[in-house]
Amino acid sequence: MILLSIIIPTFKPSQLIRKCIKSVYEQKLDQNLIEVILIDDNSGKNSNIIFIKNNFKSLRLLKNNKNLGPGISRNIGIRKSKGKYIFFLDSDDFLKKNSLNKIIDVIKSKNVDVIFFDYCLIKNHRRHYFSNYYKFKYSNNEMLTLLLSASADTSAIFSLYKKKFLTKNKIYFKKGLHEDILFMFKIFFYSKSKFHLNDYLYQKVNFEKSIVNTISSKRIIDYFKAFNDIKNFAEKNIDFKLNFEKKILSGKFGYSYEMINFIMSRKFSYKKSLFLLNFIYSHINLFFNLKNENKKTFKDKFVSFFLNNFPQNQKKLDYFRFKRDILKINEKI
Repeated sequence: MILLSIIIPTFKPSQLIRKCIKSVYEQKLDQNLIEVILIDDNSGKNSNIIFIKNNFKSLRLLKNNKNLGPGISRNIGIRKSKGKYIFFLDSDDFLKKNSLNKIIDVIKSKNVDVIFFDYCLIKNHRRHYFSNYYKFKYSNNEMLTLLLSASADTSAIFSLYKKKFLTKNKIYFKKGLHEDILFMFKIFFYSKSKFHLNDYLYQKVNFEKSIVNTISSKRIIDYFKAFNDIKNFAEKNIDFKLNFEKKILSGKFGYSYEMINFIMSRKFSYKKSLFLLNFIYSHINLFFNLKNENKKTFKDKFVSFFLNNFPQNQKKLDYFRFKRDILKINEKI
C-alpha cells in the first residue's frame, strides 16, 4: 500500500533537482510505501529532467503540454496520486536524512487531516530554523485570523495532507502566483484534526533567482488577488462573530505591508524600485481603497506612511530619504 505520494512540479529545473530527487530515493525505507510524481511543466528539452528519467526508473514522470504553473501542476499530481497522504516538494529543495521514515511512522500511527513539520531555510550558506508548531497549537479560527492579516506562513510545502480530505473538500490550487494562500486558508477552515512532527525535515534552499526572491507586476497583482480570494471565502463561509471588518482592514494593511517591505528591504536599482512601488501604490488603491489610516500596528503605520509620503515622480534623493524614513518604522519593532 502506498502511504505517501511526493508531488514535485518543475519548470526548466536547475541541477538542484538532482539533489532533490536523490534526497528522496537515498533514504532507507521500504520504497513500496511511497511514490514520487514529477510533473514537468512543459520545460522542453532539459538535461536535468533527462537525467532524472534515466536514473530513477520508479519515478512517475508526467508532462504538461503547455506551461500551467506550479499550482495547476500540483492539482494534476493530486488527481494522479495513489498515496494515502500528499506531500508537495519543490524541485530546488531537499529532504533531511531519515525524514521519510519519521513521516511514515506518523502516518501509520495517526489518522489526521494535516501533519505539520518544521523546516530549515538555507540562505547564503547559513541555516535558519523555523518551527510550525504554532499551526498545531493555535485553533483553526486563530490561524484563519493570522492568515487574513498576513501574519502566518502560507507555504503548502511544510505539511502533509490526507488525500481523501483534499478531494472531499475540493481543496485545490488556483492558477497563478501565490497559489498557496487560498489553499492553506481552506486547509485550516475544513480540517478537523492535525498533528505536529517536531523535527526540521524539510530543507528549503533560498537562492537569488528563486520564485520567492523575484518580483514582477504579475506577482504583485496575484498577491493582492490572493487576499481578496480569502476575504471573499471568509465572508461566505465563516462567522467570526466580532470585528470581521477590523480583521479585513488589518488584512489589507498586512498584505500591502508585505509587498512594500519586500521591495524596500532589497537592493533593487532606483529605477526598478520606483517602478514597482508606483505599481503597488496604484494597485493598493485599486484593490483595497485604503483611505482611512489604521495605526494600531507597525504594519499599519508603515503602509500609512507609504501612502502619505511616497515620492512618486520626484528626484532620487527624495526617494532615498523616503526609504530611510520608512525603514525606521521596521527598526522600532
